Amino acid sequence: MSNECTLGEVVYPVADKVEGVKDSSLNYVGLEHLSSGGGYLKGYAASSTSISTNSVFRAGDVIFGKLRPNLRKSVLAPFDGYCSTDLLVLRTVEGVLPEYAARVFQSEHVFRYAEKTAVGTKMPRTSWAQLKKLKIFVPHFSEQKAIANILDTAVSSSKRNASGHDCPAQQQSAAGLP
Repeated sequence: MSNECTLGEVVYPVADKVEGVKDSSLNYVGLEHLSSGGGYLKGYAASSTSISTNSVFRAGDVIFGKLRPNLRKSVLAPFDGYCSTDLLVLRTVEGVLPEYAARVFQSEHVFRYAEKTAVGTKMPRTSWAQLKKLKIFVPHFSEQKAIANILDTAVSSSKRNASGHDCPAQQQSAAGLP
């Protein structure tokens, strides 16, 4: 797979749902657990805390917030679990690296399209039927890995700098430099 594809050619929605009693060894992820625009989980809850129908995800799935897409909530699942049905669970097709797909779903290009295709005023939602049409660039597998690694490094560095750690000015100050 290379060059221009649609999101629907890169990932597919996982339709697995669970109602009622859930496996207590798995955690629950709601919209409130995803950072806005940050691409990481802020937390999770015990599966027993969710009494409604949940989607089932596996480690390596992309979890994308379809409710209020302007909040820009998307993450690569770090573990198996359950999530709100206000989140899309997307799994990569063969030949697409999950880490690359996750970064695509955290891109300005995807978030802008999700906002543009959202329906509703109080609680706008985007849909897979719309998102799957968006065209994106997908390089060969080896290049996907390199791109994902570079973006992961940049995001990690940005998070450290935003939290005030490892900033050059602070390092200079700590070392007694002007």
